[in-house]
Amino acid sequence: LLDRLAAAIDHTRPNDAALYYCLRSWLACRDSEWRTAIEHAEKSLRIVRQLASVSAWVCSFSSYSLALAESGRLDEALAATDEATHERIGAKGINRFTALLFAADVLRRRNDHRFPETLTEAFSLGRRLGLLNCLIWIPAMMSRLCAAALAAGIEVEYVERLIRSRTLLPPDTDIEIWPWPVCIYTLGRFDVVIQGERLKSAGKAQRRPLELLKVLIALGGRKIATARLTAELWPQAEGDAAYQAFKVSLHRLRRLLGSEDLIRVENGEVTLDPQRVWVDVWAFERAVGGAAARKARAAPLDESVTPGLSLYQGAFLGADTGTWVLASRGRLRSKYLRGLVLLGDALERRGHWQQAATLYERGIDVEPAAEDLYLRLIRCYQRLQRRAEALVVYRRCETALSELLQAKPTRTLRALYEELRNSA
Repeated sequence: LLDRLAAAIDHTRPNDAALYYCLRSWLACRDSEWRTAIEHAEKSLRIVRQLASVSAWVCSFSSYSLALAESGRLDEALAATDEATHERIGAKGINRFTALLFAADVLRRRNDHRFPETLTEAFSLGRRLGLLNCLIWIPAMMSRLCAAALAAGIEVEYVERLIRSRTLLPPDTDIEIWPWPVCIYTLGRFDVVIQGERLKSAGKAQRRPLELLKVLIALGGRKIATARLTAELWPQAEGDAAYQAFKVSLHRLRRLLGSEDLIRVENGEVTLDPQRVWVDVWAFERAVGGAAARKARAAPLDESVTPGLSLYQGAFLGADTGTWVLASRGRLRSKYLRGLVLLGDALERRGHWQQAATLYERGIDVEPAAEDLYLRLIRCYQRLQRRAEALVVYRRCETALSELLQAKPTRTLRALYEELRNSA
């Protein structure tokens, strides 16, 4: 349409020409064609600077600033947003809302201290006016700004409504606070939260569909062969009967979750949509994997991995005993303990003994039979000269191992205990 429009534009009508170039720039931004976006925005700006049209002014400067920022030209992008938010656009209305959003995006990229204030002003204005759109709508940018607002507690109710109404996808699939259509918790509990409401058990009718969901997650949740799912859930049924049972359970599960699109079946493989379904075990594994990767690169490890580790609240689907869950349960437990040790080592190397002790205490609360954590906690208390607490930790370990594993502490831990007793 715009290609046909180009031939018909009357360049003696500057508003029409400015709108045409502005639309070209917006479409280029949408398609991540930043050089083209800059070229068209500059043509539009040469016209709108001479016009009284505020909307054309804001649209042109907004797409221009975004394209400059995406091209790494942050100083020029900031200058563009400063001009876009000029007093001529007024203090309220959709023009102001749009200009503030694009200004906030540039400030975010620059780690500018004005970013939180600008973001707050933008979303507060949007809430007061009930705005669910802006003059130049760029979904990826809006997702980034919404995620930042949720993390900072800025206009949370309004931002969640904006996300849901525009079906914005999260910029990062690990953001638990995003208003996901569905959140699933499997570590230490099994809970399904749909549009912010916890799914209440309705008895036997839900049992098979939810078992299907559990098995799907236990097997990885992505591109799982239907034959593998039917083998786990209906091992006694013959091929066609098992497949029919699978289809019925899948239909019921989709109804429970509220959408057909959340679970895809393609080429005989089943996938939970990771952009619409948040699963705690996925976020946990990515956090631990990221920590291990940083360790392998000898990159510094800090407490930014703690939120990911804290997702592990206990054994994976601890109430289930099927063969399909056991391997995943053991693997995830090992990953959790490995992640704790990686972070604990980093804290200890920096001499942050109290922080390391707190970390190990949390780990013991979740995995009370993890002897290595007791050993590490005792050594931290030694460093902190808290001998009495270290002795209490040993006795706690002794009790936990006896009750849970019918075992005794290892020789290393017993030797450390004797050392503590004799150091009085």
